[in-house]
Amino acid sequence: MAAGVKQQPTRARPPPPLMDLMVSVEKEEWLVQTVRSEQLLDAQSTAAPWNVHNVYAYLQEARPIDGFTALHLAAEMGFPSLATQIVEGGPPGSLVDRVDRLGRTPLMVASMCQQVEVITALLAAGAAIGVADHAGKQALHHAILPSKGACVTVNALLAARADANTQDENGLTPLMIATALDALPCMETLVRHGAKVICFDRDGRMPLDLAQGSRRERHIKNGTTHAKGHGRYGHTSGGRTFHRWDNLGSTEAQQLLLLEERTARRRAVPAFGEAEGRRLHAALPLLC
Repeated sequence: MAAGVKQQPTRARPPPPLMDLMVSVEKEEWLVQTVRSEQLLDAQSTAAPWNVHNVYAYLQEARPIDGFTALHLAAEMGFPSLATQIVEGGPPGSLVDRVDRLGRTPLMVASMCQQVEVITALLAAGAAIGVADHAGKQALHHAILPSKGACVTVNALLAARADANTQDENGLTPLMIATALDALPCMETLVRHGAKVICFDRDGRMPLDLAQGSRRERHIKNGTTHAKGHGRYGHTSGGRTFHRWDNLGSTEAQQLLLLEERTARRRAVPAFGEAEGRRLHAALPLLC
């Protein structure tokens, strides 16, 4: 280098935006220490001097493609400590139930990804468990998967008093989704927590119908059928009649649903509700 020529100081590259930083780093401990650093906050500032409104805008910034916020991404990646820090750093009550373009909250994303620790952290931060997305599905709907670990997520949501009989805009309950996916562990968990086996979606289908339909479609696709004759519970599809008792679905799933359905049908149902019974009892002296 020639004498007398001053070396120009190299400018440090600004840190990436929060969402890009989270995607590029897989260690939660480093993110928890770095996400609120002054250098990163200054790079994201929208006004000078830095103030609390900049912090809120920084934490609430959504990804244009899908509307994911940093909290959605933390829920997807399974970072409970980071999720807690993001919630605590934002305006009270505004981040924990922030929705993406499909209306999904971070709790729904954590339920889809089976991130039980994040679910626990979000519930502790005040996440609403009964809100629905644009399709009418709640977190419990999103938690239903055929994997063995899905029942742990379902248990965590039910322990937080999620409604086991909630229906989406098509009338599907979590039990119907679990039945259609042959997710037997989820089905057993839902039934233990009071999921109704006698209920109907908007097409008039019951959970047992979906248990057969899921496997029936596979048999038709493979060119095999097991339908013979007609019956009270027959279903016609493509010229073939299928019975509810045909062994086309998961045997365990059908046995579980049939047992619960028969038990529910035999259960005594009072002719009057409690309020009507009290009024009738009070009116008896006048009738005599």
